[in-house]
Amino acid sequence: MGDCSCVYIDDDFDRAEFLRTIRPRARKTYRCNECGGVINPGETYEKVTGKWYDRINEFKTCPVCLEIKTEFFCGGYRFGLVLEDLQEHLVNTLKVPDCLSGLSPAARDVVCDMVEEAWQNIERRRDDEI
Repeated sequence: MGDCSCVYIDDDFDRAEFLRTIRPRARKTYRCNECGGVINPGETYEKVTGKWYDRINEFKTCPVCLEIKTEFFCGGYRFGLVLEDLQEHLVNTLKVPDCLSGLSPAARDVVCDMVEEAWQNIERRRDDEI
């Protein structure tokens, strides 16, 4: 976890009865539960298996989303909402995180696109008020 910017999530989300996290190499094509992108055969990805409400669920995270999750989230995150929660954080703080330099070009592109979208939303709201 990076110490340059932390996205904190309210502790109201449901905790799993158990969690198992592994980082296997994909043997076939999978979908990332965060961005919906493809996890290609041969890529290392994160697979989290857990039990919530007497149901076993599995979440797969591609290398780019894993990098973003690791760098920005402190003390927890919500499966399937990492990019949405980061976007909300960027809108609320209105600052570009210093830790962009620690990301790969692909992960940096995702975050920079979010920052640009946040600024465009602010400009649209400001224009609507005029």
